Amino acid sequence: MSETPPADDAALKALKARIQEQQGDGNKEKKTEGATFSDAGLGYRILVELCVSVGLGVFIGLQVDKYFATKPFGLIIFVLLGFGAGIMTVIRVAAGADPDKGLSKPRALQEKKQRVEPD
Repeated sequence: MSETPPADDAALKALKARIQEQQGDGNKEKKTEGATFSDAGLGYRILVELCVSVGLGVFIGLQVDKYFATKPFGLIIFVLLGFGAGIMTVIRVAAGADPDKGLSKPRALQEKKQRVEPD
């Protein structure tokens, strides 16, 4: 058959360059520096951590109610404690905090680690 004329080759090259440029911009927006989880993976992790903490609060609350015969009060208290623990975990995960920092250790211990003792 016939080959494409040179004018069409130049137009195709220009089109390919534009496509590459557009695809390159899309990839830059999606990638974040140092990201280890995909967005869905991070969402599932937050969901599981919140559900497990509330579920554990329900379990402990029911066991406390059963042992001390205080029907709704242990459940209410431990569900609230589990929810609070889940929210703290969600905040830590969403902020990208290291488990050694943030909400897990008191500020005095963090400052003590940061200080350098002179010899």
